[in-house]
Amino acid sequence: MTFDDLPLAAALKDSLRARKLVQPTPVQRDAIPPALQSKDVLACAQTGSGKTAAFVLPILQRLIEDPGAAPERAMRNLVLVPTRELAVQVAEVFGQLGASEGIMVQCVYGGVSQRRQVHGLSAGPEVVVATPGRLLDLMAQRYVDLSQVECLVLDEVDRMLDMGFVRDVRKIVAALPAKRQNLAFSATLAPGVENILAQFMVNPVRVMTDRVSTTASEVDHRICRVRSSQKLDLLQHLLQLHAGSNGEIKTLVFTATKHGADRLAKKLNGLNIGATAIHGNKSQNARERALNQFRKDPGGTLVATDVAARGLDVKGIDLVINYDLPKEGDSYVHRVGRTARAGATGRAYSFVSEGDDSLLRGIERFIRQQIPLVNDHPFPCGKLEAAAPSPSRQPRSRQSGPARGPSTSGQPRQNTRNFSRRKPSAGRPATATATSGTRSAPANGTQTDTPRSSSRSFSLSGWWRR
Repeated sequence: MTFDDLPLAAALKDSLRARKLVQPTPVQRDAIPPALQSKDVLACAQTGSGKTAAFVLPILQRLIEDPGAAPERAMRNLVLVPTRELAVQVAEVFGQLGASEGIMVQCVYGGVSQRRQVHGLSAGPEVVVATPGRLLDLMAQRYVDLSQVECLVLDEVDRMLDMGFVRDVRKIVAALPAKRQNLAFSATLAPGVENILAQFMVNPVRVMTDRVSTTASEVDHRICRVRSSQKLDLLQHLLQLHAGSNGEIKTLVFTATKHGADRLAKKLNGLNIGATAIHGNKSQNARERALNQFRKDPGGTLVATDVAARGLDVKGIDLVINYDLPKEGDSYVHRVGRTARAGATGRAYSFVSEGDDSLLRGIERFIRQQIPLVNDHPFPCGKLEAAAPSPSRQPRSRQSGPARGPSTSGQPRQNTRNFSRRKPSAGRPATATATSGTRSAPANGTQTDTPRSSSRSFSLSGWWRR
């Protein structure tokens, strides 16, 4: 099958041919026909398989066929995405494929001033690509009218319906017309996500071109056991090992934290390895500059958090390195999916250090395969266990006798501390003033402990006068 066999407008076919796109990918082949019939579609396919075009083409086709279905210059299609970078990328695909038809597309995302976005919305774009947070802000200010939306798209739906987004998505869906088309696309699909989607999708056509939660077969992914103190040395070794004949290799390195990304980028630059960092604390302008520099530099290194793991499409990424293992299996799938896109091949390495074995087991269970181990690198080590916590410091006893450590009998440790400030007089035992335990001292000076009371009572009457 080719794109010419699909019922698409001539202008769209010309745009596809101009970009040398002849044959649809499996997800495009199976998702576009039901989407053109206005059916709900739930699609799960590997990263880099062309999911964006699978919903962009049907939307553009509907706008070309029926430009007057809604009032002129009204928002008819809403695409929700989890990150700003993905919003810009999806809007670019709309612009590339629908440029000849004059279809207006507006991006709405946070991290920048809303002034230009509000101005763009006032022009009545047919397509709005938005992140949930900024869209809700503009809805609250009554800058957004969702009453004419005909199609809702959830791109990277598993992330969209994650804990941080599910409430926002519900609020947005509640403001949409009840009669609409729903399209959902993702590379991973958990059962909990499907349960949520079932609440607002109507008999969706399921398109599962690959086994759920699988990595692309073109990715050669491996693990390297290495101590945390030698991660940087191993990273430098891998960059040198896989560099091309010109000494360049486009590499994407993932870290667990934002500060870790900044620190690693600084260390790499200190080793004369040009690297930039991208994460959620960066301004949108800084993130765009870092991405543009990474796209243009054939031997660039980008250090990122998971903000760059979802839907980011940068051509020619040769190597992906998980400097820190992700905590979730789906994050692993999306990370390694930044390479080997659109049928290309790529490599991915994951560093396993102290305490990472549980994360590795979770990832392998999620992708249902064992990741091969690399033993022939310069910094090998065996299976590493998490460092044992240092023993807590035992308090110094104020009286002679054995140290006051934890009870080994399973019974609560008795309170042996004397809280009394009164000196015992001859012939009369001293009584502690604390109600949590009592202590008596016979006249001969030897001390005996009585069992600690099981209840504690403190009087708060008059505390405010003190």
